[in-house]
Amino acid sequence: MIEKQSNASQVRIIHRPLPEEANHDGNVYGGNILRHMDGVGAISAVRHARGPILTAAVEYMSFRSPVKVHELMIFKACVNAVWNSSMEVGIRTEAEDPYTGERRHACTCYLTFVHVDAEGRPTQLPRLIPSDEEAERRMAD
Repeated sequence: MIEKQSNASQVRIIHRPLPEEANHDGNVYGGNILRHMDGVGAISAVRHARGPILTAAVEYMSFRSPVKVHELMIFKACVNAVWNSSMEVGIRTEAEDPYTGERRHACTCYLTFVHVDAEGRPTQLPRLIPSDEEAERRMAD
């Protein structure tokens, strides 16, 4: 069985939201944030699977603070746990004021992805090997 270190699938992407991604008050729509989180989570999942994946479920989504259109969104994703053909990817989004560098936790999301073959059937994933204590904690949770 193939094994992968948990840090091999970590992804960090920065995005500057455009005005059309926000409401009249300048707050980025939650659906747009979730769209970006799904994309970043998918990159993490593909890096682990090294093959095609599908988003199976949004397990949890929590908005903690609004993101303004002038701020940067920093997405951090990693594979938390792997089962037979599915995996959980955790994504944290931070909002950053680009002028001051001040950051705050904006939202957290846990997505389930499934590894599939060319016909779309679920396929065995490589086992996840925690790379440190934090990865072990995420895997246990």
